[in-house]
Amino acid sequence: MRAVAILMFAASIACAKPARDPVALVVVIDRSTTMGKAGLEAAKEAVRAAAATLTRDDRIAVIGFDDTADIYVPLVRADETKAIDILLRKLVRGDAGCDVRPGLEQADDLLADVRGMRKHVVVVIANKSTDDGLGARAKALDDHRVSLSAVGLSTANQAQLGVLTNIGNGRLYVVEDLGVVPKILIKEVRAVFLTK
Repeated sequence: MRAVAILMFAASIACAKPARDPVALVVVIDRSTTMGKAGLEAAKEAVRAAAATLTRDDRIAVIGFDDTADIYVPLVRADETKAIDILLRKLVRGDAGCDVRPGLEQADDLLADVRGMRKHVVVVIANKSTDDGLGARAKALDDHRVSLSAVGLSTANQAQLGVLTNIGNGRLYVVEDLGVVPKILIKEVRAVFLTK
């Protein structure tokens, strides 16, 4: 019932939004063991809610990471909901390690050839990431005109996430429960719509 309410909320935003530049959104999700099954499912639900908020002109992708990263949903039209849902089922918990850098690097690669769209990355993380080179990764995204926001559990390193979002000109959300991530991701997409 909660998922239906979130999708209805997302649809109401989609219907109400004014004409805007299309968006290319990449959601980079922590799949480390710290994430937990419920957290990972909440992150997947957030992707579905974000896709429902977007239009066929927008693109969405999903990357999962632990100490390595994999693309689960390539950059596809946001209205390809069945394909997105099928691909999301393959995203399961991985190892205990956590290094967001490979996920950010793959996001940068996915967005490298995108033209005429607002490019935005959202990291959803529960663990403390390896620290080396995080600022440089965020700077590379910023150099390619990609903004970056983060949603982190209180167990994540908030200082690290602050560095990422400051360099990436994005927003930082610290939460106690990843169950709120779908609403946050809808809010984040809405913020990207309104950013010049």
